[in-house]
Amino acid sequence: MSIIVNLNIRISNSPPSASPKPLAATLMRHLLIIITLTLLCLTSVGQKQSVDTLITKIDNQQIVIMMQYVWFPKMFSPAGDDLVKIGKSVTDKLIPLLKDTSKGIIAHYILSNIWADKLKIAGQTLSSRVYPINDKADTLEILYSDFTFYQDNKRRNFAKQDDLDNNKIRWVSFFKTNTFKQQKHINLIRQ
Repeated sequence: MSIIVNLNIRISNSPPSASPKPLAATLMRHLLIIITLTLLCLTSVGQKQSVDTLITKIDNQQIVIMMQYVWFPKMFSPAGDDLVKIGKSVTDKLIPLLKDTSKGIIAHYILSNIWADKLKIAGQTLSSRVYPINDKADTLEILYSDFTFYQDNKRRNFAKQDDLDNNKIRWVSFFKTNTFKQQKHINLIRQ
């Protein structure tokens, strides 16, 4: 009996690496790794589809001019708010929209809010200026983060195609000339 006790003590005192790991534990660990990787892949695919869906829901008319001591543009778009929350990873999807007459203004607004910290470092400001074009104030000219667009007396936002084109060029240049640039954003020049 004493031999068995000593044997049990010897086995229990042996280093943990000396005992073989049970097959069930190894299989369980591999199963958990496979499940985790699968979920990560599905999440990234789901986010890509989610971003595409959100982009279909944004429109220039979701930018309105507000008044609180001064006039300023404000976005009223749940999809736009979600894109801002997702952050810099949506940049590749928004850059091509900058030339779009129905989404270029809101794409600029979203990008300006996503990249506000880097714009500030680059010496640009996230500011706005709104003023009437004529005495009747039937058309407003809005300058938001160095991009000019307009609002007519029916509160419809629009931009000149040249302004949209130049704004896209300015954004692409921004990504090319700043040290914090991400390589994937530079490839947008070709779009």
